[in-house]
Amino acid sequence: MLTIGNGDVRRLLDDREREVLNAVREAYLLHAAEDTSLPHSVFLRFPDDPGNRIIGLPAYLGGAEPLAGMKWIASFPGNVAEGLERASAAIIVNSMRTGRPVALVEGSTISARRTAASAALAAVSLPSEDGRETGVSLIGCGVINFEVLRFLLVVRPEITDITVHDLDPRRAADFRDRCSAELAGDGRVVRVAGGAGGGGPPPRRVSLAPTAPLPPLDLDAPPPGGGPGGGGGGGPPGGGGPPRTGWSVWRPRPPCPIWISTSACRARWCCTCPSGTSRSRASWTR
Repeated sequence: MLTIGNGDVRRLLDDREREVLNAVREAYLLHAAEDTSLPHSVFLRFPDDPGNRIIGLPAYLGGAEPLAGMKWIASFPGNVAEGLERASAAIIVNSMRTGRPVALVEGSTISARRTAASAALAAVSLPSEDGRETGVSLIGCGVINFEVLRFLLVVRPEITDITVHDLDPRRAADFRDRCSAELAGDGRVVRVAGGAGGGGPPPRRVSLAPTAPLPPLDLDAPPPGGGPGGGGGGGPPGGGGPPRTGWSVWRPRPPCPIWISTSACRARWCCTCPSGTSRSRASWTR
């Protein structure tokens, strides 16, 4: 069985954002064609440690080279305070001929970049506003939002104004510095929310990827037609819907099998149908 560690995964994926985007797009198209199988995820929770979890996600992907496997991903938010990554993962790939495991792959980088590519594909499907929409807000200064920004700049190179926020001011400042060093350039400016030079209306593109155990926002009363970034439009009739980000950041209303901590869900609406049978705007719950 082939074993691929994190270093090899990074070397294989670095500077190949377009290929990752194409692979994720193809997976969505196969799913739309009903050439996938995605059983419910399995959540391993701990009675005396509710903030941590490990999730098992089995899947089958069809197409010209069908694959089956499972991602086993742990989320331990307390790692962040110790200088460790919140998430760690392993992916087992099975042969579709014999069913035998053929590869064990370190999965945290794959998981983060797949998530980011999904957000970027959603963003690029929205109207470009003729290049006038040049800002983005990142709420949560961790691995996911760094990758979201990396992929977003590939599909929306016109973005020049990047605002970041985290409950930990030092983490936000470090994140700003890293983004400035690795992803800025071309006249881009990265600033911490509330800092100098942050005037003007907030951008309509918002990525929520907090590293905290509970969401850092109260979504009980979003402004009409807007959300965390003050964006408008794209919601259900009557206003009050999600901003036109298209990103999967809104918490499903309970009972919902997707968002496991339903007690923390305070959203008035979301773009995930609790039944899992519809993805239309009519299925948004209030």
